[in-house]
Amino acid sequence: MPFGAGLALWLRTLPTTIDSAAQLTRVEFGWPLVWTTQDLTRYAPQRYPASMDYIGGKYVVDPPPSVEDWWLFAADAVILGACAFLVFALVVRLLRPVLLGRGRGGGRGCGGGADSGVGAGGGDPGADSGAGSGAGPGRPDQT
Repeated sequence: MPFGAGLALWLRTLPTTIDSAAQLTRVEFGWPLVWTTQDLTRYAPQRYPASMDYIGGKYVVDPPPSVEDWWLFAADAVILGACAFLVFALVVRLLRPVLLGRGRGGGRGCGGGADSGVGAGGGDPGADSGAGSGAGPGRPDQT
C-alpha cells in the first residue's frame, strides 16, 4: 500500500494535455483514477493543445486552487500497489530458476554433476564406511 501511494503521488505530477481555455478551470491529475483537479486559469498558455503541469507542494508560495478526492487517491493507491506487486511477483517467478541455478551445476535435477558429491570417493565400497577414518558416511574431503 505505501508503494502504491507513492506511485499515485508521483503519477499526479505527470503533465496533462488540455485542448482549450475552458479546460483551464478544471485540469485533472492522477492516473489511472483522476483524484486531483486544479484551476489553472492564471497560467493560460499561448497555444492549444498545451501540456499543463501539476503545481503544488509545500514550497509553492501561492498555489492554485486544488481539490483532492482522498477516496479516489486511496483506490488509486490500492490499484497501483496491486499492479506493482503482481509485476514484482512475476519478475521473481521468472528469475527464480536463474537465481537458484547458480552454483548448483545448472540447477537441473540431482544427477551426478561435478560438484554434487554423487560418486565421490572412487569405486571402493568400503571407503565411506567410516571404519577407522573418522570421516563418517559423507564425502572423504569433508571435515
